[in-house]
This record gives sequence, C-alpha cells and structure tokens, in this order.
Amino acid sequence: MSTASLPRVLVVDDSRVMRVSLRKILARDFEVLEAEDGEQAWEVLSSTEGIQLVFSDLSMPRLDGYGLLARVRECGDPAIRSLPVIIITGKEDDVETKEEVLSRGASDFISKPFQAVHVRARAASHLQHRRTQEKLQREATEDAGTGLGSARYLKKVAGELLAQIRRGQGEWIWLRLHVDGFRELYIEHGKGCCEEAIARIGGIISTTVRDGDHAATLGPGQFVLILNGADADGARVLAERLQQAVGKSTFYAGERELRLTLSVAISEPRIDVDTTVDDVLAMSARLLDGVGPGSIVMDVAERAAPAGMDVVEALLLVREEWFGEAERERLAAQRQQLFAQLLPLLDIIAIDAPQQLQALGKAIRAR
Repeated sequence: MSTASLPRVLVVDDSRVMRVSLRKILARDFEVLEAEDGEQAWEVLSSTEGIQLVFSDLSMPRLDGYGLLARVRECGDPAIRSLPVIIITGKEDDVETKEEVLSRGASDFISKPFQAVHVRARAASHLQHRRTQEKLQREATEDAGTGLGSARYLKKVAGELLAQIRRGQGEWIWLRLHVDGFRELYIEHGKGCCEEAIARIGGIISTTVRDGDHAATLGPGQFVLILNGADADGARVLAERLQQAVGKSTFYAGERELRLTLSVAISEPRIDVDTTVDDVLAMSARLLDGVGPGSIVMDVAERAAPAGMDVVEALLLVREEWFGEAERERLAAQRQQLFAQLLPLLDIIAIDAPQQLQALGKAIRAR
C-alpha cells in the first residue's frame, strides 16, 4: 500500500532515536510525519491536512507536550481540536503525571520503554474510535440513502435561515418535491425498489443545486431545497429541470422498467416572530394537496422594485465589510440613476483632464 493511501500520524519527540523507533513501528500502517518539539509540531498540524493521530513526548524544548496538548484542545479548527493525542511518558514519570496528562485532554499514554505491539494496538484503537465518531457525525447530518442532508440537518439549517429572514438578511425560496405515487410504489414493489429510486433522485438533485443552496431528504419520497437569492422564475426553471431529469430516467422493479414523476411546491415563506420551521413545511405540504402528477404550484410574493439610491449610500455600501453578490446586484439595478447623479461631478473633474476621462463622461451620457 502506498503512503498516499495510509492515514497520517505525527510523532513529536526531541530525541531522534525515539522518532526513528516509532516510525519503524508505525510505518506499516501509517504515513509517519515527525517534529522535534511542540512548536514544530504545531506548524505541521496547522499546515498539513489528513493527520489522524499524534504521539507526543512530554519533555521537549521550546514547547513541551503539555503546551502542545493545550494548543490542540483549544484550537478553533474542530479537525485539530478533536485529534487523538497519545502522550509518551518516561519510566521516571509517576502515576500523578499520567493522571495529569489525561486530565489535560490527552487521549491516552504509553510509557517508555514501550513494546511495538502495544504502540500499534493503541494507534489502531484510537484511529478506529476517531473514524467511528466522524461517521456518527456525518450520519447525524447526512441522509445515508441519498447523500443529501438529513431531516435533522434540514431542521437545523432551516431554523437558522428563518432567523436570518426575520432580521431582513437574505431572500430564500423553498422547493418541496414529492415523488408522485410513492406510497403505491412502495406497496407494489417494495422497499428495495424505493430505496434505489430515491438514491437515484437524490443524485440528480445533488448535481443540480448550486453552491450556497441547501438540499435535504425530508421523508419517504420527499425532498426540500432552499435556494439562496433566487427569484420565482429561477426557482421554476430549476423545478422544471429536476422534473425533466427524473422523467427521462428509467427506474427498475426487478426487470420491469418504471417511470417516475415529481410534483413541486415553490414558496417564499411569509414569516413573523412565531413562525417555525414546521409551520413553513406544513404550508408547502398544503400547496401539494390534491395536485396532479408532475405539477408545479407556486406561492411567491411579487418583489418590490429596489428603492432609489444616491451616490453617498452607494459608496458606503461598497466600503462595508459584508459587501457581496447581493449588494453588487442592488448597485447594478441602480446603475442608470447613479450615472445621472455622477455626471455633473464628472463634468467638473474633466476640465483640463486627460482625454480618457472626458471620453468616459461622453460614454456615460450615451448610455
């Protein structure tokens, strides 16, 4: 197996002999990185991805094992903060020292002189524990069948977005997608057929949504998409694209070919201080009550034209730290009005100015 496919472990010790010894023990199962002290180890951790485990001596120059352990456990990056750290204690270290390293957040310790079989066993155990924890975290937010967000993820994200909407930050359009006749499909063809169909549709959705949007599985045969900054027309285009992609796909129940359709509710929630995520989801479900297969129903408010803007407001907007795509679009909508306000100023600036600046004023007038 190449080192590129092995998990990475960092060995930290000011003794070259100890580093070489641990590298020989671990090289069969790990790609081994080395550091001479805590400061060098911290540089490696901060700049290297994929490190799964740390072995660290206690007594080292510049930054000792206690200091390195504190930095790891206090790190703002959760991938570093949760790293298993196994402290290497000397034969002179007493029980109190070993209890101290564990109380400070060490995952485990090994004592010198150590045996190769013990080192490998500790490394394998902590690596497996870390992988299990990561898997549990993924399962909490990811639907295993589709790779989309889980219902739990949807409730969490949707709650955060509702809080943003209440503060007037951002515009979100919600799409609720139902596989038409899913209950009957389950009764007639069984769980395996339905799971395969849902996985296929989940794949179609995940390759269609944009970065910054949210997609999740809500329940059997049901999906929710939350679109950031989309308008009603754009949401309908996306809904039609998803319907067409599913409609063109062939699904199977054994050797029998099946064709499936989607119905879509497009809504822009009208919320107040008491509106909950369940309220919004119930409203979108009501939109789909009684509709025919392949329907698209919409409940999106007309958006008012952007308010006027003067040059001073435009300049202040550009200087804000949170200036982004939404602000650019707002400025673009006011471009002609801002041009008109700037023209008198440009006429004064252009007196005896380079020819290019005079040409700019003429070009703006010609727009």
